Amino acid sequence: MSKQTTRVKTFKANLEWKIENFAEKRCLFEKNRPLRSSKFGTAGVDFEVSIYDTGLSNSKQSVIGIHHCSCSYSVVRAICNIFVLGCGNPDNGANRLSVVHAKVDISREIRELDPIDLNKINSSPYFTVYVEVEFCPQGCAEPECEPIFFCIPEDSKCVARSNLHMLDSANFTDCLFKIGEDEIKAHRCFLAQHSEVFRTMFSQESMIEAEKGIVEIKDSDYPSVRAMLEFIYCGSTSSIEKNVEGVLALAEKYAIKPLKEFCGNYLASRINTTTIAKIAAIGELYCSTPLIKRCARYLAENRISVLRSKEWEELKKQNPELAIRLLELSF
Repeated sequence: MSKQTTRVKTFKANLEWKIENFAEKRCLFEKNRPLRSSKFGTAGVDFEVSIYDTGLSNSKQSVIGIHHCSCSYSVVRAICNIFVLGCGNPDNGANRLSVVHAKVDISREIRELDPIDLNKINSSPYFTVYVEVEFCPQGCAEPECEPIFFCIPEDSKCVARSNLHMLDSANFTDCLFKIGEDEIKAHRCFLAQHSEVFRTMFSQESMIEAEKGIVEIKDSDYPSVRAMLEFIYCGSTSSIEKNVEGVLALAEKYAIKPLKEFCGNYLASRINTTTIAKIAAIGELYCSTPLIKRCARYLAENRISVLRSKEWEELKKQNPELAIRLLELSF
């Protein structure tokens, strides 16, 4: 059974934009050539606010619009609060114009909001546009997952339990794993079924593993080997949280593709601002393209926080090629 707790994160982007002498020059700014604010944003999503004349004759109204500048999203759904404050007393309600306070879908094209009449406030010689955008881009929910990933159907659980009992009881075993001073007895048929490396190892009489039935592992530890065997026998393992890299190394060494995918999914669920550099390095070491792509996707969705982190700075120093690869994949 897969258990998850998801904490939804929202981000707020704020802008205070002071505009001088707009009333005199308003006719110069049309929809195709608006006056634009500087970009502002967070969590890898930047926004721009535009203001321009309606273009209607005998109208003194202006239009304020907003759009986002992110390549990673087509639409950002947000709660948008925009108002305009004249240059007089800010406590005077008559000196304030509300533009929008509602849920808005913000795209890459300018989203026109309701026109405003700047003559209703004291907008000379300046006025100020205040913007607050609260949004939740894709990938901003932080899952906290239990180690078991795959949900085994109820009618298959008894088979998995029986297979695990075969491993634990050591009944009818015909091979032995030696990890330092530790030993685990296993069955060649299970190993050969799930690993081409084990299949070749036990089918060639010239190999010592086939002759003596002993597999000596010097480059791993007991918990990692045990987790690998649990997966081979049961299709899942709960013994991965503290030694996932060791298990992934064994999956790569013995060409157990489902186990490699299992480890990759586990690591992908742990990607955040502080872990992305390390997890991407693991993906590169064990040739896990899907894991690297998951890291790149997280970078695309959380660009600012990642690029400002000390872990990213360390990655640029130690492995600049990987940092460049992630940046290229994130666009």
